[in-house]
Amino acid sequence: MKHLKNVVLFTSMFGASMAAQSSELLNNASNTWEFEQYKNSLIQEIKDTHTSYQTMINESGSVHIMAPAAPLSSFEIRGVISSNYPQWEGIAPNAFSTTQDHGGREVYILTREIGYANPSSRIAKLNGSSLSVIDTHPVTSGSSVVGYLVVWKYSVGTFTSGTATASARSINFPNNQEDDRLYIR
Repeated sequence: MKHLKNVVLFTSMFGASMAAQSSELLNNASNTWEFEQYKNSLIQEIKDTHTSYQTMINESGSVHIMAPAAPLSSFEIRGVISSNYPQWEGIAPNAFSTTQDHGGREVYILTREIGYANPSSRIAKLNGSSLSVIDTHPVTSGSSVVGYLVVWKYSVGTFTSGTATASARSINFPNNQEDDRLYIR
């Protein structure tokens, strides 16, 4: 389901694990001024949507659950980058398709979630092939976690076009599932 659609990502946010697994394409596109502006707008969107979460991040960066957290209320595909279009294409709210032609040996998508998904329930596919999580980044407001940005990688060969799907289930009551679908040209 498409709720709000603004997503974010990047090497500066995701740290060493992303850098170790990412390519030059991903690193170059994630370090542009335009992407930084888009990323910041997505982070602000998450913060503005939910302001009273119960999960906290301490000084060392560890996430600690203090009380029941807010349920997952949104899970969307918000960005795409590929070998054929080597800069992040921000995906607008309620978009059904990318506007740029993507494809090639490398394809990455960015999902944005508001609330708390069960990490093992997160799934993303491209033309039915599972995508791998490159990194997960908690978005904070103060010391409270209010959502997550997740970067996924397509590793099945050369991509031409097709449908990306993504879903996750809330970590707590009502254990609802949120999902999204995007045609990637």
